[in-house]
Amino acid sequence: MAVKIAQVSPLYESVPPKGYGGTERVASYLTEELVRQGHDVTLFASGDSVTKARLIAACPESLRLNKQCIDQLAHHVLLLERVFREARRFDVIHFHIDHFHFPLSKRHNIPHVTTLHGRLDIPDLVPLYEEFPTMPVVSISNSQRGPLPSLNWQGTVYHGLPHDLYTFHDAPGRYLAFLGRISPEKRVDRAIDIACRAGMAIKIAAILIFCFGASKAINSANWRPFAPNGFSGILTGASIVFFTYIGFDSVSTAAEECRRPQRDLPIG
Repeated sequence: MAVKIAQVSPLYESVPPKGYGGTERVASYLTEELVRQGHDVTLFASGDSVTKARLIAACPESLRLNKQCIDQLAHHVLLLERVFREARRFDVIHFHIDHFHFPLSKRHNIPHVTTLHGRLDIPDLVPLYEEFPTMPVVSISNSQRGPLPSLNWQGTVYHGLPHDLYTFHDAPGRYLAFLGRISPEKRVDRAIDIACRAGMAIKIAAILIFCFGASKAINSANWRPFAPNGFSGILTGASIVFFTYIGFDSVSTAAEECRRPQRDLPIG
């Protein structure tokens, strides 16, 4: 029996994302698999999303790399309006936008669930979830529930991958890899510690992700002329950066040997 399901994704990235975007990627995997299983799925997302489900766009393109977008909140308010305008036609609504919809969902007798994709150890969340204690939520790991164990948890669903996305190798590799954003909650420090304990090299791909994600914002017109001052201009600029660095390094080193660095070291 086909179920009428709404998947509600954030608008910051397309579904699936073209570069970075963990939540949107999981929403895409889930949406496409539900369609494959024969369910009637509607995806609420940005207009540049690609899906086999019915797509309802709340904005023409994803917001993060849209230079014209100033107020991202306005687009999400519009997203919620379009979701609840059609809410009665769905058997269940699956939200991936955290708590943003809670005031509306509380006032509509519609089956819904929210997967909480982010961290919960934030003091600001405590009064909010105390105000909405009955909202049905899903965790992505059991440990995620720790800061707010009294929520209306419906279950834990780990983020999965399509089984044919990667090839399994039973032999160990030559290095470990960290793929993600550099932020406190991603715990790259733990990845480094694990690599050290295992005696293996680790490759951190966060910088490459940033470069790839930011590539859409590059304006190639700014590259022409590529070197307006010729090679001598490039050499001069590099020299300035190099000797500035050396200068700061010398000052910081000398400061360690001065009793009164504010008086004894040159400034300017």
